[in-house]
Parts: sequence; C-alpha cells; structure tokens
Amino acid sequence: MNTLAVLENKITALIEKIKELQVDKVRLEKENVRLSSEFKALEERVLKGTISINELSQEKETTKLVVDDLIKNIDLLIENGK
Repeated sequence: MNTLAVLENKITALIEKIKELQVDKVRLEKENVRLSSEFKALEERVLKGTISINELSQEKETTKLVVDDLIKNIDLLIENGK
C-alpha cells in the first residue's frame, strides 16, 4: 500500500509540474509575440535610419559638387579680373 501512495504522490507532483509548464508556455508565447512586435518596430526604425543616412550621403555629395563648381567659378572670375 505504501508503494501505491508514493506513486500517487509522484503522479500528483507530475500533474502539478505539467500545469506549471503550461502556464509558463502561455506566458512565453505572449512574450514572444511582444518581442517579435518590438523587433519589427526596431527593424523599421533601423531601415528608416539607413535610408536617412543614404539620403544625407547623397546630399553631401551633391553639396560637395556644387561647392567645387562654385570654387572653380570664383577662381575663373579672379583670373579674368586680373
């Protein structure tokens, strides 16, 4: 009879552990959804940042070309003024 009581206690403990694991599973699934959403939002921010950096790089290159052209024109005006 003692063996049967031990078996019953172990089965009860196992059932409790299964219930705990089911609760943990639900919690982790919710956290996974939240983290996935957060990851997507961060990924979009990084993509927007990358696009902004590319746009700034293009603007910088365009500005450099305009300034170089302006310097050449100033040099030409100075040369023609002498």
